Amino acid sequence: MKHGDVMFAGWWYNLECAIDELNINSMITRPCHKEILPINSWTTRRLYTLRGYAYSGGGKKVKRVEVTMDGGETWQVCIVDHAEKPNKYGKFWCWCFWSLDVAVLDFLVAKDIAVRAWDGTFNTQPEKLIWNLLGMMNNCWFRVKATENRMVFEHPTLPGNQSGGWMSEERHLDNSTIKRSVSTPFMNTASRISMSEVKKHNSVDSAWIVVHGHIYDCTRFLKDHPGGISSILINAGTDCTDEFDAIHSDKAKNMLEDYRIGELIKTGYVSNSAVSSPNTSVHRASNISFSGPIKEVAATRPVALVPPKKISCKLVDKTSISHNVRRFRFALPLEDQVLGLPVGKHIFLCATINDKLCMRAYTPTSSIDEVGHFDLVVKIYFKRVHPKFPNGGLMS
Repeated sequence: MKHGDVMFAGWWYNLECAIDELNINSMITRPCHKEILPINSWTTRRLYTLRGYAYSGGGKKVKRVEVTMDGGETWQVCIVDHAEKPNKYGKFWCWCFWSLDVAVLDFLVAKDIAVRAWDGTFNTQPEKLIWNLLGMMNNCWFRVKATENRMVFEHPTLPGNQSGGWMSEERHLDNSTIKRSVSTPFMNTASRISMSEVKKHNSVDSAWIVVHGHIYDCTRFLKDHPGGISSILINAGTDCTDEFDAIHSDKAKNMLEDYRIGELIKTGYVSNSAVSSPNTSVHRASNISFSGPIKEVAATRPVALVPPKKISCKLVDKTSISHNVRRFRFALPLEDQVLGLPVGKHIFLCATINDKLCMRAYTPTSSIDEVGHFDLVVKIYFKRVHPKFPNGGLMS
């Protein structure tokens, strides 16, 4: 090959393509990949320290590092620590490290966590990934995302040849979408299944659900579900369209397609979701469902919660604890009942708001042996108070 030639098998030998300086770049190291941040009354009052590093080529100093948690609408300036002083020519040779303290509550409303840096010549990082020479010049924003239902952080990729990260998952979803678009027109009559058949698959050995008329076999996803096995089992063998739509993101809905096994035969069938949603306001009465195993809390008392049934509970008292925190007391269907919820478990509160089912998970604050009622302590998000919730909170 002659000097300067460009060939598919050896184009990187061209001296014009030599990489002499790296672009300005930055990464997040904390939270690390698969780190779990528990969300409870103790952690939400604390600060969490984000950490990472940044570097720039040509000996240029990293002047500024910024973090965004709302997709780039606003940026927070980080503390930058240059571990070594520049040489006598004013060149900076090593990485620098950055940190930023953020409120744990900010993670609950964050789109993702992204970082960018600026160097001494005011070069910065682009927002999106673009094709670049040998991959070495890739310096788009480094994003860390949190998975569904709990704060489990994921980095975009893993070091070296390791597989994993949210970029790999999104690529898998894109490929699945292409495959489905090809295979869907050829769905045959064998994939049409009756509701009576679906009802038989309601155990850990075979868990089927119906969502929007499609049937999904979630058995192999039970152990991987972020909300736990019981969150699926409580709906196994039923049509849970409204419940699924109320608490899952578009990413989760796309993932569901990998488990589709057929279509529901709708002749003479009325879905459970069509008749189960209460046509009431959350301020009057709410349906309660439970996502865990029931224990007989008191042998002499009947238990109100019997999965997978919903129970209707009337709001009987509301107490102001602070300017934006309320304690709600709900009456159980019978005066001599206990809720029957084990310690550490949660219930789903369901109500129809603006003709749409809304579901929220809450852990009661009352003791497990309370008779005839249970209490919830809830923070209220009022309209035009919090900039991230201009319309207030649905069920807060």
